[in-house]
Amino acid sequence: MVVTKLTMQGGKPSKQPYNKRMRTDNDRIYNQRRAITKKAYLDFYHSKEWKQTRAEVLERDLYICQMCGAAGNVVDHIIPSLTDWNNRTDADNLETLCRRCHDLKTWKEKQHQKGKVKRYMIINIVVGLPSEDKLNYINKHKTNNDLILDFDSLMHALTGLDLYKHNKDTTYYIDLFMSQVVRLLKDDTNYNNVWITRTYPDNNIINLLSNYHDINKIFLDTSEEKSKIFCEKNNFDFYKIKNKLNSYDLTGWKHLKAPQQ
Repeated sequence: MVVTKLTMQGGKPSKQPYNKRMRTDNDRIYNQRRAITKKAYLDFYHSKEWKQTRAEVLERDLYICQMCGAAGNVVDHIIPSLTDWNNRTDADNLETLCRRCHDLKTWKEKQHQKGKVKRYMIINIVVGLPSEDKLNYINKHKTNNDLILDFDSLMHALTGLDLYKHNKDTTYYIDLFMSQVVRLLKDDTNYNNVWITRTYPDNNIINLLSNYHDINKIFLDTSEEKSKIFCEKNNFDFYKIKNKLNSYDLTGWKHLKAPQQ
C-alpha cells in the first residue's frame, strides 16, 4: 500500500506520495512575499499604474462603499496584494470601501494571520425547477457552520412576505447583496460549506470561485407536476422557466432526484 500525505495544492487538499517533495501553497506565498521588497511594495502604491487603476475602480463603484453603502474613497484588494501580487491591478479583485469598513476588513485579515486555522470550504450551487426541494435539500445536508445564500429566504427576511412570494423592487438589492458576498468568498474559508441556490446555472459565480474553492454543482431534479403546482400557487410561469432551464448545458453537474414528498 502506498503511504500518502495530505498537502495543499492550488488552494485545495491533495493526497500525494509521502516521500514526494511538494511545493505547498504556504511555501509559494512565503517565497512570493520574500521576493516583494518593502520598496517595491511602497513604490507600487505611488505608481502611475496604481493611481489610474484606483481612479477607475472609484468611478466604477460610484465612490460608494461596497460593504455598507456609505461614501467611500479607499480602494481595497479583496485578496490582499501581498498574497496575490500578480493580480494587484485586477479590477475584479478591487473594491471601494469607506475608511471604517476598510479598517474592519484589515483587522479581520490580521486575525487570520495570527494563526487561525483555515477550513477546507466547499461551494455548493444547487439549481432546479421552482419548488421547496432546494431549500429542503440544504436544510437536510447543512452543518452548524455553513453560509446559505437562498434568494427566497432573503426575500422573505427583507420584505416580511410569505416564503416564495416576491417583491420586484427588492430583487435588485438581493442580487446586489449576493454578488458582493460571492466576491468576498474568494478570500474566505470561515465556513464548512457555502450553499447558493439558483433556478439556472450561473457561470459567473462558478468562474469567479473555482480557482479558490471546490465547486459542488448540483442539479436537483424536481418532478414537473410538483413544480407546476408550486408555480401556480406562487404565480410563476412554469413553462417559461422550464424552457429556459432546458437551454442550459448541465454536463458535469451532479443530477439528484428530488424526493416526491
